Amino acid sequence: MYDKVTFFIDRSVIEPQCNLASYLDNIMQVTDIKTGEIKFLGEIENLRASVRFNGVFITGSLPKYIYGDNIHVLDRRATTQAIEKISDNLHFDVSLAKVTGLEFGANFVLSKPVEEYLTRLGNMPRLERYGFNPSAIYYKGRGKKQQKVVAFYDKIAEAKEKNYEIPVGLDKENILRYELRLRNHLARQMQEQQVTASTLTNLNFYRGLLDRYQRYYFSIIKRRKSKSNVMEKIKYVKDARDVLMSKLLNKAGEGVVEDFIRDLKEASVFKDPKYYSRLKKELQGIATKSDFTEDDDLIKELDDEVKNCGAYY
Repeated sequence: MYDKVTFFIDRSVIEPQCNLASYLDNIMQVTDIKTGEIKFLGEIENLRASVRFNGVFITGSLPKYIYGDNIHVLDRRATTQAIEKISDNLHFDVSLAKVTGLEFGANFVLSKPVEEYLTRLGNMPRLERYGFNPSAIYYKGRGKKQQKVVAFYDKIAEAKEKNYEIPVGLDKENILRYELRLRNHLARQMQEQQVTASTLTNLNFYRGLLDRYQRYYFSIIKRRKSKSNVMEKIKYVKDARDVLMSKLLNKAGEGVVEDFIRDLKEASVFKDPKYYSRLKKELQGIATKSDFTEDDDLIKELDDEVKNCGAYY
């Protein structure tokens, strides 16, 4: 389930006589205008490499490096193969390299178009929801440096947009990609002393990352559907109002609440900022009230996919 990974090989662990740049393809020398530092840029198949004064950075998709695409999942065994292959190409033990960033994800073949699932994914604790287009949703913080990004998108639409080769037989499938992107202070985020290339093949590390991946998904508020017997639940005028609001909110999707809260903030309606979060919580509570709503069938399908994605290590 590993995808894009960034390795850093510190100059201190590279033997003086080892010239890693000589093993790269399409090598190019460039000079940093600001610092004057000379560095060499090159490739190892689809991986990009940057040889600098302090060490070597290697970035790219490991599944594409092994399989030619990242629709096929890279498990721990294939990760070992990828690290060994890079080591062979560079004539250097890359298992010693530090991992400074990684993407962990899976592709789910679903019964309906991907957009129908994305519209059912609501807010996530401590991260902002961004829907830049109908085929993608991102959850991330507000700062410039994003240590963590949670992404859901239509894999086939992305492949077509970027002219990636789609494996035979999959171009007509509904494939939703869910990935967790971790950058900056990776060891601290994973509560590890350090994360190296060899750490990626460690069973406990892999399980911990998978657990985090699944927990992030299940922390997202999901759109629900009205119960078939919802009219039987109405006893008072307030109940009828809540049923109507629940139906409207679930039909409109999470974005309508976000837009409303944003409009209120722009108009400075409340002096106390806690009122915005309180209102948002109340509206979400009405939309998901168990007396009136139940789990949506498409969300049940996606829930099962995420639960089962780590069945094999």
